Amino acid sequence: MNFKLFKYGLEEIKFIKSFSDLKIFLQKISFARPRILRHYIRDTKVPPSLQLEPTNKCNLSCICCSRNKMDREQGYMDMDLFKKIIDNAFEIGIKRVHLYLHGEPLQHPNIIDMIGYIKSKNIGISMTTNGMDLDKRKIKLILNSGVNIADHIIFSILGYSKDVHEKIMRGVNHDKVLKNVLDFIELRKKYKAKGPIIETVFYRMSENESEEKMFVKYWQGTVDHVRIGGNIKKQFVKDLKIANLNENVSDVFAVVKKSDLRTSSRNTSFFTLVLSDKTGKIELKYWGGNEKKPVIKVLESFNQGDIIRVISGIIKLYDNKNEIHVSETQGKIVKCESKDFDISDFVLSLEKDEIDSYFSEITEKIQEVDKDY
Repeated sequence: MNFKLFKYGLEEIKFIKSFSDLKIFLQKISFARPRILRHYIRDTKVPPSLQLEPTNKCNLSCICCSRNKMDREQGYMDMDLFKKIIDNAFEIGIKRVHLYLHGEPLQHPNIIDMIGYIKSKNIGISMTTNGMDLDKRKIKLILNSGVNIADHIIFSILGYSKDVHEKIMRGVNHDKVLKNVLDFIELRKKYKAKGPIIETVFYRMSENESEEKMFVKYWQGTVDHVRIGGNIKKQFVKDLKIANLNENVSDVFAVVKKSDLRTSSRNTSFFTLVLSDKTGKIELKYWGGNEKKPVIKVLESFNQGDIIRVISGIIKLYDNKNEIHVSETQGKIVKCESKDFDISDFVLSLEKDEIDSYFSEITEKIQEVDKDY
């Protein structure tokens, strides 16, 4: 058995107090298993979960957050629209809603009502927060909103020490966040509430990687789960397209397309990749020498759709456009494991017409599912 799955199950078992709790536990294991084992089985007509963004406003300006690259209008989700989405989700059998994306969900003025409405439909909630917009009054409201062991509140805390936490999550008050997490645990116990499950998550980056072990040691046994996330992306395509020539590129990108091996006019081997993240696409050229075999080995080490890490690439100008250059003697390309990246860095921010198009497609799929019931 996978150790992570076993550990997750062991930490969850303590919340089982009734048969209904057992049913929730089995649902959560079913949801968590493919995500922990990275083996996805798409054998249902309905998505296992739905992600909603209550707001894209945030009270912090984290140095690692892709939200800083966002140029869409800021605002709050309309409550009537929210209810309509949840009603539709309930009708087709969705079991979990992730109540966050680029903004701080607790910034929404109706967030408690949103949580309560989801729970009125017996749907589980996962909500990630920086923990700043909490106090005992709001914690009590959440505890009284119908939450149970199906629900998770995840505190994103990107440092063990006050100095590192506040350096990375600019605008955060380290002491206040810690107090809010501990108050949540204390009040949940005081009111004998069944939930929510409380987690802390730590995403690695050069500024905090030395504190990972201390972070785990501090929170283990205090909260219900301690998670270490993948490395956070810092260099985005949108910025690289206007970056200075010879600027260093060391980050993760999705492979959208790759060419066959080619030979240049100087008789050297090379290939081209089209790389992307949520902000756009950029080309990368990998240059070899006269020997083809080493270049072929690199080219065949990953496929379209993989996430790769570019190490010490260089920005060069070609045909009046910036592109990334890597060679046998300068830089490196390696395929990433799932723990090494955050998938949200590769989710495109869509324009309104694109959203309308996708919404129409989703509506058609829902109607097809309705016919089968």
